[in-house]
Amino acid sequence: MNKSDECWNLCDLHPDVTEAMLFDKFASAGPILSICVCRDMITRRSLGYAYVDFEFPADAERVLDTMNFDLLRGRPLRIMWSQREGVGVGEINKTHSHSHPQDGKYRQQD
Repeated sequence: MNKSDECWNLCDLHPDVTEAMLFDKFASAGPILSICVCRDMITRRSLGYAYVDFEFPADAERVLDTMNFDLLRGRPLRIMWSQREGVGVGEINKTHSHSHPQDGKYRQQD
């Protein structure tokens, strides 16, 4: 497994979902290194997707197997492996630009 294997992406999140809600949902699975709900840089509104980085790949795999499509704020969680490359433990909390596949605009992670 490479460095990005323990990171996954959540899509189609309810706009009110926060990092704290995601932490409460997934903390029992294992140590979480970071959670980022991607937001519009100007309005700070959620773009409906997030990244969650687990310390151990087995924990991320277990969440994918057991919590995919669980409801959060009335919407099913769509969990997919992240396509980000080169993110390591020392790099996770740095600012990264993300582009949303639907609008093509770049956003910045907090």
